[in-house]
Amino acid sequence: MIHSDHQSVDAADPNQIRILLVDDHFFVRMGLSQAINDEPDMTVVAEADSGALALELFQRLRPSVVLLDMHLLDVTGDQVLTQMRMIDESFSCVLFSVSICEEDICRGASSGASAYLPKSVSRDELIQAIRMVADGGVYFPPIVQEILERSQRRPKLTPREIQTLQCLVNGLSNKEIAKSLSISSATVKLHITHVFEKLGVEDRTQAVAEAITRGLSRPE
Repeated sequence: MIHSDHQSVDAADPNQIRILLVDDHFFVRMGLSQAINDEPDMTVVAEADSGALALELFQRLRPSVVLLDMHLLDVTGDQVLTQMRMIDESFSCVLFSVSICEEDICRGASSGASAYLPKSVSRDELIQAIRMVADGGVYFPPIVQEILERSQRRPKLTPREIQTLQCLVNGLSNKEIAKSLSISSATVKLHITHVFEKLGVEDRTQAVAEAITRGLSRPE
């Protein structure tokens, strides 16, 4: 864990954007921290390498912006953000991730993120996004906005259909799915039919590929 507290630097300037940086990779934090602290109107007040530490520091420091990795070792970024919102609503969050998959983006937006960025984003775009959300705006790059809009048009899988899809991803047969979910084989076939229809696929292989691409489920 690493904690870098810069409260004394920015306490006198109410216009300073105070940022909590959360990522479980040291070198990622180091690069982001340097890029942010080079800006005259921004300061990284603390760094965290886990969701647990992020919540502790957020509770104490109340930053104006949280720059939050979507995939931490102990928890997902949207889960951390949801808990932060229960503590205090008066902050903005920039979620960022290595992957740009539909499920992650939708969960991030639903949890209250004001921005969602790929980690491949340029320094200038990151700084622009932080300034925009700190000023009460939102920032979703065109590719992210397109995914959000596409997702809103698609029929949603029910919780049971998602469980069935996960079983398909794990390579289970219909009989094994029925046993795993404690349902009949006929019900399994019905769920699979609905899954295929909603995903727009024709067989298990396509369903698995679509599920992984969209981040709906992952191999276990």
